[in-house]
Amino acid sequence: MLAAVWPNPYVDVQENDWFYNAVRFVTEQQLMNGTRADMFSPNSTMTRAMLVTVLYRLEGRPAVSGTSPFTDVRSGEWYTEAVNWVQENNIVNGYTNGEFGVNDSVTREQTVAILYRYSRYKGYDISKSADLSGYADGNQISDWALDPMKWAVAEGIIEGRTATTLVPQGISTRAEIATVLQRYLAKG
Repeated sequence: MLAAVWPNPYVDVQENDWFYNAVRFVTEQQLMNGTRADMFSPNSTMTRAMLVTVLYRLEGRPAVSGTSPFTDVRSGEWYTEAVNWVQENNIVNGYTNGEFGVNDSVTREQTVAILYRYSRYKGYDISKSADLSGYADGNQISDWALDPMKWAVAEGIIEGRTATTLVPQGISTRAEIATVLQRYLAKG
């Protein structure tokens, strides 16, 4: 539930922005922070480390055991516990080269695949499936992301960037992720 009045701390988020309510939501829910105290950076890209940190916060920052198997995840970083948690729970896998890709921008198909696996972890119903044939770039969705994309579209969690394109390999902005998270949490 949103507070009656939000003391918007961000100079780059205005009430008439399409992402205003989503940024307000993720900020009030303490799921996403600004990139600075006064900047949300809505058009900046979201990294894989940022996204898994959001899910880790959503889950209440559970205790994590063990160390990371990923060569690019250092101990004691702001994202370390989150990466270890998603890996332990089979929510996010790394790349075949042994890296997690902490600083890699998260794509739209990675975003929905991560939320799909998180939903499976939570025991949520992930059986809905949309027909993606109306999207001109539906054939560009990676095989591992096809069922998650069908589910996310069916649930209304993600929409096309246009009426006929999903842009599955497109990079997710922070504003898009805030919007996807708001829609996702509204479903639960």
